[in-house]
Amino acid sequence: MNQLVSNLVTYAVIIIVIILIFMLKNGSKYKKNTKRPAGATPTAQSSLNSMSSFTEIDPAFDSGAFTEKLSNLYVQMQNGWTDKDISSLRPYFTDAYFTQMDRQLNSYRNQHKTNYVEKIAVLGVELRGWKQEGGLDHIIVNMRTRIVDYTLDDNTGKLLSGSRTAEKFMVYEWDLCRTSGKQTGTGDGMTRTVCPSCGAPVDINVSARCEYCGTVLTSSTFDWAICGIKGISQTTGGRA
Repeated sequence: MNQLVSNLVTYAVIIIVIILIFMLKNGSKYKKNTKRPAGATPTAQSSLNSMSSFTEIDPAFDSGAFTEKLSNLYVQMQNGWTDKDISSLRPYFTDAYFTQMDRQLNSYRNQHKTNYVEKIAVLGVELRGWKQEGGLDHIIVNMRTRIVDYTLDDNTGKLLSGSRTAEKFMVYEWDLCRTSGKQTGTGDGMTRTVCPSCGAPVDINVSARCEYCGTVLTSSTFDWAICGIKGISQTTGGRA
């Protein structure tokens, strides 16, 4: 009898071990397809005013038109990133943030590799709130997107990182800023000026590069521009 009980206990232990191994294997497979890297810390909601109060300082502000513009800008940015040329988007960045992004792209140019961003979709844009800081109005935005993201060697076509098939679901926080006191107008925020170096006409918001002589112009008074983007969360699924 004691031997029978001992055998049953042994068999039970073996079955439990097999079940645990099976669960661990399945769990590891799931983790391979779902990655959640730690993201940046979002702006505290308590530091923001509600968007419903923004029309008190800008009665013509249209949240629908604003979010549509940001959605389009996101797609243009990703296409420019793949092309390693975001110069056409310079008016929509502060000069400091454009320089930061272009420096990152320059590393791809110098290393002869390309970061491809495909199947781009904006899944949602949320205007979280606004604040005033340092003579600027800021609107903090959460943007949910889906992309396929991978990097290839330009010379060999070798896959260096990412996946050609796995979809990434991203949440970004965008910080849009403009000079306090500016009002929503009917145009795109551009101002026509002349280049101080060659006299050519230049359309400028925050900054612009003269297409004739290459001089970079900046303006201290400007309409909405991106002054910062940070990744809040990322989920990767599909085939790796």
